[in-house]
Amino acid sequence: YSEGTDTSKTHTNQETHQDTNAHVIKHAITHRSTQPPHYLDTHQPDDYKSEARKCHKMNSCRKPLIGREHMMQNELSLLGSLCHPRIVRLLAHHHTHTHSYLVMELVSGGDLFEAISERGKFPEGESGLMVSDVSEALNYIHCKSIVHRDLKPENLLVKHMAAGICRLKLADFGLAMVVTEPVFTICGTPTYVAPEILCETGYSVAVDVWALGIILYILLCGFPPFRSRDRDQEELFQLIKQGQLHFLSPYWDPISEEARGLVRALLQPDPTVRLTAEQTLMHPWVKAMASICRQRALTDTTQRDTAATGSVAIFEQIKV
Repeated sequence: YSEGTDTSKTHTNQETHQDTNAHVIKHAITHRSTQPPHYLDTHQPDDYKSEARKCHKMNSCRKPLIGREHMMQNELSLLGSLCHPRIVRLLAHHHTHTHSYLVMELVSGGDLFEAISERGKFPEGESGLMVSDVSEALNYIHCKSIVHRDLKPENLLVKHMAAGICRLKLADFGLAMVVTEPVFTICGTPTYVAPEILCETGYSVAVDVWALGIILYILLCGFPPFRSRDRDQEELFQLIKQGQLHFLSPYWDPISEEARGLVRALLQPDPTVRLTAEQTLMHPWVKAMASICRQRALTDTTQRDTAATGSVAIFEQIKV
């Protein structure tokens, strides 16, 4: 990219801070690392600094445009219409002849795939809170008739909270679309693809809920419910279409029946009887587990604040 390119365009979702966004864009598009850079722009006028630190800590994503113009425009249009705390925000975007640069809200804890790889599995409390987070995001987009179509751990970004708890944000709307009638395009990631996609009977937003069921299964035991030998994709697809769910011992022995019941409800092969995102959000197990985790985080934060206040008081006494 050449900074002198006359045909490039920069857009921002925050009109009141257009100049500051443009400043950050300039640094983002001249970064030539193979890894998406992280930014915290502090070179702003005094009246912008606090807002800049809050809003401009970000990821920059560089995507080739050639052959993908329609997909990119679709993704930008969808992202620009979304505003939800459980969805990663698009802050600004920039176009050249050959590339598009998306400047996204920075969620610095990596993605859920990395967290699973590191920890193996999660207790029911944390799993329930993460399902609650994803269900919130899905319910929001489904109410707008948007289907994500590529829900997987790699597209769920992690924000680390008090007490070691992970909160999730939904990202990457490259395959998302507005659905007004059944869709027949086969797409997605094999492990998380719903049976109605493979059967080519037409699908809608329920495919995202199936993927959430796969993710919950993995969170609780550390591996997916449908696995083929020697990574045979055709065998995997047959297992998914059959939809025979097993809770293998000893991995599932400590898992509650309530959690198993939710997994079954999310992984119903028939999308018409599968739970919706809203029903998942209101499921008793999800509500109970999320409540426990939120209370734990609140207690941890309160204890830290109390300790910090005590330290300040001691320091003030020493000064006197």
